[in-house]
Amino acid sequence: MLGRIRDYVIAHLDESIEVTALASIAGRSPFHFSRVFARSVGVTPHRYVVLLRLQRATELIRHGRSGLAEIAACTGFADQSHLARWVRRVHGVSLTQLAS
Repeated sequence: MLGRIRDYVIAHLDESIEVTALASIAGRSPFHFSRVFARSVGVTPHRYVVLLRLQRATELIRHGRSGLAEIAACTGFADQSHLARWVRRVHGVSLTQLAS
């Protein structure tokens, strides 16, 4: 089940991903899905989606072929500053430090 959810999230990174959509993939109610998901994976569904987005954004930043605003948009962040806040929160560095 986690594989199907991961595939769905990766396929829809640039879109808004609702817990209800993930719950329907798992065949659970949104509340039950969120509780079971957090217990088994260790993070909430929202945090899981953000971490997958951040993982993809980090890969793109390290390749250095696109601008930061473009990377933020194609990985589902609202804008470059939203991406920067998550990079700082998770990795503890700025976007420019991450790129180098």
